Amino acid sequence: MANFKDRYISRYFSFRVKSFAAALLISALAFSGMACGGGGGGGSVVAPVVTNSASANLDGGLSALNATTPDYATAKSQLNQVIAASDATSEQKATAYSGLGWAGIKSAAGVADIDQAITDFSNAINTQSQQGQILTAVNQAYVGRAVSQIIKESAALTSAINDLNSAGYSGIDAQYADGAIKTGITTPQVRGYKAFLHLIRNESVDGQLFTDNYNKLKSTASGDKNAQLMLNALDMMLKEN
Repeated sequence: MANFKDRYISRYFSFRVKSFAAALLISALAFSGMACGGGGGGGSVVAPVVTNSASANLDGGLSALNATTPDYATAKSQLNQVIAASDATSEQKATAYSGLGWAGIKSAAGVADIDQAITDFSNAINTQSQQGQILTAVNQAYVGRAVSQIIKESAALTSAINDLNSAGYSGIDAQYADGAIKTGITTPQVRGYKAFLHLIRNESVDGQLFTDNYNKLKSTASGDKNAQLMLNALDMMLKEN
């Protein structure tokens, strides 16, 4: 019986290569700050009462999100008030939605939180498409939505790759830069995400794209703890393959 079907196809390809190297180490520890509900709590806010202008709430929400010790509950409350505000511009709403997505994945306690983050990132992207502008916060939403798919171990690999490309990372020398939202992501980590997605999708076009992004990650990972963890995870996956 072919050695128990080749040891059950080598223990189901070593449990799908250790479950895709633990979803690339839970997406590089979710940007150096995944609090799993900490920092003031990760609860969502329903039907917020608008108490300040959209501008004031946006400033307050981003300050809570970007703080050294983030307060995710306050960030979500104030960013939801931006979206509900009658004086909010499309740009402010897009930034608020993107901020909500980042607050969601950084404070996530389960899959439902990641799903909500994906919805918030999608709303940021859709708001941007309506106004015809490309905001840094919207590019961050593309990155966040891609990484959310990795955290979920989603089959939406092509969508995640397309999101990173839409954020400008199809070119191997493109640099990641934070804007109003401090995500904790670095350029080497973006290369790690790209390499991971191309490796897992494994279509005819992916071999060279994986190699290019892997080599870029390898050459730039030094001094970046999470990028080095990503490189180690990819090396493990290559060894198991």
